[in-house]
Amino acid sequence: MKDMGLFIDSLRNQRHDFMNDIQVLYGYMQINKYEEALRYLKKISKENENISNIYNLGDKFLGYILENNIKTMNKYGILLDIELEISSFNDIYFEKDFYKKRHLVNNIFNELKKNSEKIYVYLFEDELGKSLLISNNEEVKDELDWIEEWNNIQVDIEKFYIYRYKDNGEIGYRIIFEKK
Repeated sequence: MKDMGLFIDSLRNQRHDFMNDIQVLYGYMQINKYEEALRYLKKISKENENISNIYNLGDKFLGYILENNIKTMNKYGILLDIELEISSFNDIYFEKDFYKKRHLVNNIFNELKKNSEKIYVYLFEDELGKSLLISNNEEVKDELDWIEEWNNIQVDIEKFYIYRYKDNGEIGYRIIFEKK
């Protein structure tokens, strides 16, 4: 029943967000601000393109987690930069222990939301494995080569390895979900 409640809440939120978007566009058109309406449409299109690309990786559970966080951050006016170096997954990594993984990713976004105007999301694979980097600065990506200097965070999630980077206001979390 918990899953059904999550599903219903998700549908309700999507309907609410859709109606808000329609009202914003309608408002711009009523006051003849067509350029603003076009800009808003482009913003919505870019957001949906990013979400579609994440779902196209093949893990709908990760897609759902990131979609909710993307929409939440947009509501707070936080810009998102999403970079995908992985074109598809061989497995579904976020289904088992879904609620723990969702809680973990939500907490990361909530921490970064407090002091960030922009959040960088990067899905990639390197010699350590398939990973998700979430940070308040794209520059944190350059620190991945020195992962041994990052703090290893122990979590009660099987086959999930979490590392935290913090330096000069830059914060980043790397989640390795398929270790090599």
